[in-house]
Amino acid sequence: FIATGGGIIIASFAAISDEGIYNVSAEKDGCSSALASTIVSVVTNITPTVTIVTNDTTPCLGDTIDFSFNGNGLGSSPSYKWISSKNGEIGTDATLTDITNLSNGEEFYLEVSGIDGCASENVATSNVLGIVLNQRPSVTAEIDTEVKCNGGADGVANTTVVGVGGYTYLWSPSQQVTSSAIGLKEGAYNVVVTDSEGCKDTATVNM
Repeated sequence: FIATGGGIIIASFAAISDEGIYNVSAEKDGCSSALASTIVSVVTNITPTVTIVTNDTTPCLGDTIDFSFNGNGLGSSPSYKWISSKNGEIGTDATLTDITNLSNGEEFYLEVSGIDGCASENVATSNVLGIVLNQRPSVTAEIDTEVKCNGGADGVANTTVVGVGGYTYLWSPSQQVTSSAIGLKEGAYNVVVTDSEGCKDTATVNM
């Protein structure tokens, strides 16, 4: 075997790992013939790789998440199989969207099949992504002080929150950002509480 880039292998067969064009010729007793040679082009197939990604590996309870993948060497028309450790096969499209009813510790991976080349049984398996599911805070709102007179603005509302802590508050329509809202008029007030993990809950109080 004589490579176009140089080098000779003397053998009836050769293990070749590099791409290139090789001239294969045969000779006996020092004699050779143009009829006893040929050109062989060697192309190295890419080892297929699949890496899945998600928009959120730490969602809050009740959230939906999406999955997509980055791949290499998968061919022109592969088939997809998304696998959940909880539910088994959950999709056959290239992407997964709006996945609900998640469980803490649930794992996901992707199998891509119908691949030509360097893949075990023509299947490439992705990395595994595990989900850490965060609980939402539990929020209640109640009246602390009623509005004393018709048309007044001296009502007070308080919140009680159970959860991981690190809370931020946003009352509407008053736009106050503390656990208690003051100077309230008669009407309905909503409060959105967000914890340190970004999970939210909402409560309403009618003054």
